[in-house]
Amino acid sequence: MSTNSKVIDIKDYEKLLCASWDLQNSLSALEFLLEECDYELAYTRVQVRKFKAFEDKAIISFFKAYLDSPGNVVNKCAGVKLTVTEKQLCKRVRVLRNKIVAHTDEDFTHFRVDSIEVGDETYFPIQNFEEKLFFGFREVLGFQDLIKKIMRYVCKFLFEEIQRNPTIRNHYKKPNE
Repeated sequence: MSTNSKVIDIKDYEKLLCASWDLQNSLSALEFLLEECDYELAYTRVQVRKFKAFEDKAIISFFKAYLDSPGNVVNKCAGVKLTVTEKQLCKRVRVLRNKIVAHTDEDFTHFRVDSIEVGDETYFPIQNFEEKLFFGFREVLGFQDLIKKIMRYVCKFLFEEIQRNPTIRNHYKKPNE
């Protein structure tokens, strides 16, 4: 895992701690999804939206922590090494994150609108969205495994860092206001 013997600066240390928290949030969201969603069952639209909220949180939190660029603090400090398959999953999660955060729903939503006449040539739109999750059951398990692997690198690095850098053993950071 980590072979970095250089003491990191306090800003990178704080970023790495925050990345660890984001990874934990991502993993928790996937755990909540798996606790409540049986991929073999059919659900109402409202239930699917709840599951989507868990999935979206997992995707967004993961990419807050792990931007797959060499300069990212997780890569720079913890030295995460991924397989080709894991790198492909990261790319897929990045695309999904961009869709969730930066694109309008029409870019990736499948829907149909019909109308019914409610009187005197007045029509009411009936919207029908095909709502589904991005990941299937096995993909969620793979995503969990990826997060856990990255967390192991981060935790190992943080453990090593606190051994060699006494200035960070007791640290308190206030939020920027």
